[in-house]
Amino acid sequence: MSPSFFLDKQQPPSAKALSLVLGKPGTLWNEIKAHVASQYEPIVEAWGYAGKQYGWSLGLKQRKRSILYLIPGEGGFVCSLAFSEKAVAEARTRSLPAGVMKTIDEAKRFAEGRAVRLEIKSSKDVAIVKQLVDIKMSSI
Repeated sequence: MSPSFFLDKQQPPSAKALSLVLGKPGTLWNEIKAHVASQYEPIVEAWGYAGKQYGWSLGLKQRKRSILYLIPGEGGFVCSLAFSEKAVAEARTRSLPAGVMKTIDEAKRFAEGRAVRLEIKSSKDVAIVKQLVDIKMSSI
């Protein structure tokens, strides 16, 4: 995974800087945020700094539960979700693209679950992220 475009610990991304860095994919970023906010309220958005190698990411949480992280890059972004084994099993019953299932199957495992990371480039990718979020939240 590529690090965030924003690496300066002293300066969290501003809305204007984020918009400039993301460019057109900023609409996809906003679409994901809107889906999560509308389906899983109350949602808290919080920027977090993961160290000088990874930089800043925007976390979307429902109360204390992390739903996903959006990691801004120049001209695009990455979406990261922790997928429990129950969520992985549920994903296998859905008609997800083979490449997405491969990403899930090969994701590094942590105590929180598998670290599933997808680069977001199109509305098709957003639709997949929405499905993954719904799978994750229904598997809790």
